[in-house]
Formats: sequence, C-alpha cells, structure tokens
Amino acid sequence: MDITILRNKLQRWSFPLGPFLSIEDVYVEMEEEVHRLGSISANQLVEALVKLEAEGDPLWETLDELIATWYSRKYPADLTEALLQNLCPMGPPSIVGLLGCTSISDKTVKKLKQIIDLNNASDDLLEAFVGTIGDIGSVEDLELLDSLQKRQNLAITIKEEIKIAVSNIHDRVMT
Repeated sequence: MDITILRNKLQRWSFPLGPFLSIEDVYVEMEEEVHRLGSISANQLVEALVKLEAEGDPLWETLDELIATWYSRKYPADLTEALLQNLCPMGPPSIVGLLGCTSISDKTVKKLKQIIDLNNASDDLLEAFVGTIGDIGSVEDLELLDSLQKRQNLAITIKEEIKIAVSNIHDRVMT
C-alpha cells in the first residue's frame, strides 16, 4: 500500500467535495478501494491512522470513516488483529473506537481491558473505551462501567456514554 496514493485518495474523499463528486461517489470509491487493498492491508491502514491522528492531520477522520464503514465490514478479523497489535495503554482513542465495529468477542474485550490504562486515560480515550464496551461488551462488563461512573470529576460526555453503553449491553443480552 502506497501511503502517498492513500493520502491523495483521502484528500479527494474529504469535505468539501468538489462540484463533480457526490457523497455517493465517495462511498463507491471507498468500497472499491477496500476491495483493492484486501485483508493484507489491515495493519498498514491502522498504522497510517495512528500516524495521521498523532500528527493532528484532519485526514485521519476520513481514514477512520473508511475503516469503520467499509473495511471493518469486509475484513473484521484482520482489522481486529491489526487494531490490537497497535493498541497501547494510552490508546489512541481511534483504535479503541474502531474495535467496537469489528466483532463481539470476549477475547477482544478482555485484551482491550488488559491493555488500556484506565487510571491515566484521557477523556477522549475513556469515551472511546466506554463506547466500545457498549458495542461489544457483555454483562460481565457492567461492573466496570459502574465503577467508572462513580469516578470523581468525570466529564458529562463520558457519563452519557456510560448510560448508552449500559443500555446497549442490556439490549443485546435481552434479545
């Protein structure tokens, strides 16, 4: 995978779109690109995402959308493996968030909880972590969410995300 070519495509797919490109065109191109890249590119995509996010490059959001919307559907197992390989105690939040759209797996949740340093996590990382637990966690994770909810000085957005996560887990278990 050529990073320069990927960067050019990400720029093309970023807003504002030109007069000859619709959002539908972007999604068709993204889907075609995912098919062209194949499962073998999972790790390179995640590494590119981490690099762009760390640099503060706004293209990371477009790459995140490509991975979350298209790549995660086509290659969930390869993406999960790549995300976990690139995960560090401090995230980054984008990787943690993407784990929520890969699979519902106790193994994935267990590794996520082992790796992430919740005591020193930023608000963005906590929010992504809680959202992912809500997406792929189980009843066993409700105790963890409850303990997070009891923290002092917890941001309102994280408190709201915890409520949503608890609801998502209950909805998944009840159906």
